[in-house]
Amino acid sequence: ILAHIAADASFLEAFARGEDVHAVTAGEMFGRPPGEVSPDQRRAAKAVNFGILYGMSAFGLARELKCDPATARDWLARWFDRHPAVRTYWDATLATAREKGAVTTLFGRRRLLPEIGATNRQRREEAEREALNHPIQGTAADLMKLALAAVVREVPGAVLLLSIHDELLFEAPRAEAARLAGRIKAVMEGVHALATPLVAEAAWGESWAACHP
Repeated sequence: ILAHIAADASFLEAFARGEDVHAVTAGEMFGRPPGEVSPDQRRAAKAVNFGILYGMSAFGLARELKCDPATARDWLARWFDRHPAVRTYWDATLATAREKGAVTTLFGRRRLLPEIGATNRQRREEAEREALNHPIQGTAADLMKLALAAVVREVPGAVLLLSIHDELLFEAPRAEAARLAGRIKAVMEGVHALATPLVAEAAWGESWAACHP
């Protein structure tokens, strides 16, 4: 979603090639091919990617990665050097938030930010983090709701039991499970066109746990 909204070339290319974006980021951070990064390096890169997504400061990232703030600041600086479109998008989003007192998702759902101009630094910075995060995480939630409605409408053979974060859990006849799972996957992936592919994974089993081998 960030790649789509910010039109970030590096991320768009990685998603188009079907690459592991966290491994790609790790490669950029540590100067190694994505296929040669260690699990710890990928984990650090994932923390940077999601930390930036949630407006995390260098101090927060240092605490997350258990490193010193100077190292965290260096990683953040290198990340934004590789993704200048994201920096441009962040700056524009904050400017809009300060002007209008709200931000919106890709589908127009607003989040009011009454503290965006607060004199209290802590409250103001919290509102700024919300301003950066809501268009991304809120759009993800919107897409999930659209996917849920589309599947219920278009795949009547599967009974929706639960929505758990970014997963939908269905009950279906055993003999139809594979076919219905494939149909659900196709409906979810086609719910909205983005500049990056929407990819869903499908699994089936006798229990929810069995679907997570």
